[in-house]
Amino acid sequence: MADGILPLLSSEEEQVFKRGRNAKMATMAKNATVSDYKKATGFEALVGYLYLKGEYERMLALIAAGLSCL
Repeated sequence: MADGILPLLSSEEEQVFKRGRNAKMATMAKNATVSDYKKATGFEALVGYLYLKGEYERMLALIAAGLSCL
């Protein structure tokens, strides 16, 4: 999903994604690669950021775009 939405992100959203992705990992995922885990963490950070800003429509649009890429 993260790869599918990257071209759609604004520069601010991309910075939030990258900040979440590059956050120091306290634990390792058992059933995922490091790159997949980091992408998922960045996506979670972006969704949380949009939720806290109250940009629900944008958040849902990005989730829908990501799901359509699967």
